[in-house]
Amino acid sequence: MTERIKCKKCPNEILLITAKLHNGLCGPCRNKINNAEIRSQAIPIPDYTRMKSNICEHLKPLENDLISKSMELTFRGKPWGDNCKEWVYFNCYLDRRAIEKKYNFPAFITYHEYDGRVAGQEAGFVCKKCHDAVMGIHKSYSKNKLIFRPH
Repeated sequence: MTERIKCKKCPNEILLITAKLHNGLCGPCRNKINNAEIRSQAIPIPDYTRMKSNICEHLKPLENDLISKSMELTFRGKPWGDNCKEWVYFNCYLDRRAIEKKYNFPAFITYHEYDGRVAGQEAGFVCKKCHDAVMGIHKSYSKNKLIFRPH
C-alpha cells in the first residue's frame, strides 16, 4: 500500500511503499525513518483518479491517453513546492520517442528524468510554460512495469 509520512526533522512528506520498506531515509534531509515511525503515522494516499485534473492543455492529451489505457495514477499535485502547478505520476514507463512522435510537443515541453541516486526516481514530460508535468517511471526502474507507447 502506498502511504505518506512526515519527516520529524524537516517539513517534507515522504511517499513510501511500506511493504517494500525496511528503514528508509528522508530524501531532502537524509533523516533515518524506521518502520515503527512509519506504522505509527502512516496516512493512506487519496484516490487520485477521483481528483479533478488541472493539467495544462499542452499535456492534457497525453494524460487522457494514459488514463484511457488504464495506466495506474499514483500521484497528482505539487511534488516539489510552488514551482510546480500540477504534476501527474503514472506507474509505467513512458516511451519517450513514441510519445514525442505522436504528440509533436512545442519546444517548451521538455523531457525530464531523475535516476533516483539520492531519493525517488521519475521520467516524463514537463511544460516549462505552465509548470505542469506528466511523469512515469525512470527506465532504470522499469523492469516488470507496463510501457506506455501511444499509437
